[in-house]
Amino acid sequence: MPDLVNPAAISSPWEDAASGLGTLPALVRQLDAALQPPLAPPTPLTLLQLALTPPDAASGTLDEPAVVAAVVALLRVVVAVHPATRAARLEATAFRLQGHEFALLLPDTSDDQARSVAMALLGLHDVTGWVCHAGGVVVTPGLATLAQTLLLAESALRAARAGDEVVLYDSSVAVAEEVDRVIARLARETLTQGRRAAWAGEVALRDPVTGLPNQRALHQFLAIEIPRAQRHRHPFALLLVDGDNLKEYNAQYGYAGGDAWIAAIGQLLTRETRASDLVVRWRSGDEFMVALPETARPQARLLAERIRAKVEQELAQPSLAGTVSIGVAAFPADGQTAATLLAVAEASAAQAKQAGKNRVACATTSGAADPTPPATP
Repeated sequence: MPDLVNPAAISSPWEDAASGLGTLPALVRQLDAALQPPLAPPTPLTLLQLALTPPDAASGTLDEPAVVAAVVALLRVVVAVHPATRAARLEATAFRLQGHEFALLLPDTSDDQARSVAMALLGLHDVTGWVCHAGGVVVTPGLATLAQTLLLAESALRAARAGDEVVLYDSSVAVAEEVDRVIARLARETLTQGRRAAWAGEVALRDPVTGLPNQRALHQFLAIEIPRAQRHRHPFALLLVDGDNLKEYNAQYGYAGGDAWIAAIGQLLTRETRASDLVVRWRSGDEFMVALPETARPQARLLAERIRAKVEQELAQPSLAGTVSIGVAAFPADGQTAATLLAVAEASAAQAKQAGKNRVACATTSGAADPTPPATP
């Protein structure tokens, strides 16, 4: 798992935040696509489910977060080295269904290969001390239904829990027609709910003018990043980028022109920052917040100055200067909570405005801001 979690994925119905694996809706979506009749002659497809149960005596065993980490680590190894999964990426084939249940979707996999993968996964018992069972189904795309595949995989896992460690079924196992219809309906509802949740999450965390994440996304990001910075003693910084002339843009070019100016700033900020940084549209108008993991105050200030200069050079209109004022806040010197850092960034940006706009201001150890005038051409 990456140490840094993309805020867009935190509330995603398709990705489990704790493990980085797919969710049940993601499995249903991908399995539904995989079971469609192929253009070429079909090859077997395996849905393999894994369940871990804590032992009666927990002494000397791993706790739940460590168990999840161990499962993810072993899944990565299995997917990387096994012939049946070597060509597939883990993120596309591995899922956390609920609690301590996981799944692998294995294309082009025979019964013997699937059993070999399952036996490899049972090695988690030696690593975690937890009891492991694996059950699955080998089906042929175009000949098996989504409901049939899900039901048989679940039935195989139940059988494994009741007796053998590994149970594999195939599509010749009979499924009652009524049960098939019920499971199909539940699968469709699961997929629909996942799509609705994805849409709702996108709306909740996305700004409609710029397409950037909004302040909700920043607060979610900080809830993860600040404890991480504290734990690893890494630097962290925030930039509050505030446009200087939005009122004039609106007056001269209309609100559509003002929105275009706001969107242009967002595009420039995205271009000038790293993939690991987070750019969000802040509370109103042409305010933006940039979160900079692994960034100390000097580096943050240099980036802020570069952004200020780029805006001045690239976004000015012939009859109207386009500039921004930027406030900087650095962890841990300026604060160790999201509320404190945001307040310092806002105070620094306000100081930059008061000092004449089009400049960068950094908080000092005394709490005052140190505004830097723009460089002369």
